[in-house]
Amino acid sequence: MIKPAADESIERTREYTRKEEGWEGTGETGKLNLAQYLGQYQVPYKIKKSGSTILYVLDRCLFNSEHGRGESAIGQLENGALFYKCFHQSCKNYTWNDARKSISGNTSIKEFIEGGKEGDDQLSANGPQIIDCLESWNAIRSMEIIIEWVVDRLIPRNSITLVFGKGGIGKTWLLLAIARCIGLGDSWLGFHTIQASVFFIDFENPVAVLNIRTNKLGEAENVYFWRSNNPELKAPRLDSKDWKLYKQLPAGSVLIFDTLRASQGGDENASDAMARVMNRLKELRDMGFTVILLHHTAKNSDKVAKGDRQL
Repeated sequence: MIKPAADESIERTREYTRKEEGWEGTGETGKLNLAQYLGQYQVPYKIKKSGSTILYVLDRCLFNSEHGRGESAIGQLENGALFYKCFHQSCKNYTWNDARKSISGNTSIKEFIEGGKEGDDQLSANGPQIIDCLESWNAIRSMEIIIEWVVDRLIPRNSITLVFGKGGIGKTWLLLAIARCIGLGDSWLGFHTIQASVFFIDFENPVAVLNIRTNKLGEAENVYFWRSNNPELKAPRLDSKDWKLYKQLPAGSVLIFDTLRASQGGDENASDAMARVMNRLKELRDMGFTVILLHHTAKNSDKVAKGDRQL
């Protein structure tokens, strides 16, 4: 998303920052991480500093797509104050709050706020101390935890499982067969399964391929395909604002993402991009979902998953 900005494309924006008008806050305590916010909502921009102000020069005006590159920007002062500016007369009255609504609607931006008010997240002085809220070694040791297996000894329930291999090796075939058995509650190659709803979230295969493969594997129950080109409701990418739709699926379901690379738009070799995706997958796991990720191997190895070490 970040591109170098040409000086000539932002000169008018720099002039605007010198006038110091139109500043607005975020409505939250703390400073908005604007780069993360724009990246989350897939808004392309070029970044440039003008004194203590950071300018995020947009590829297109948020309110008129005919106003092109270098003609609109979101700016942020050192103290966190924000403004929106398009240099066309028809857009002169739009503000940061208008820009925010255009980008993310009424969705909270708290997750993008840095440096919240000191003490907001601290325990009350009259409440329990931190140590009272923690678990001791012996408390953890004495817990009776039984590991449940969606597929016996292969796929633990409420976990994230990475299935990786070379392209064309048959990963999708394998997971389709396993998904069918989980949905039916049948054993897979002699391995007992726990019956559950399965959602095969497909960013790779055309429907014709799925049609052929499901016909060859036979009938199934409780298995649903959520495709990226579903005409009714497209499967959301894991790094998009709509990823929370996955939370609305039935509790205890199995979610199969084919593939991890295609299910998000970030750089799989970048730690920050993959950390964001993995944190969201962990959130789904902690809600009770079982997550299975199909992934490719690195080019120079058949034994190592491709991408950042987060994987």
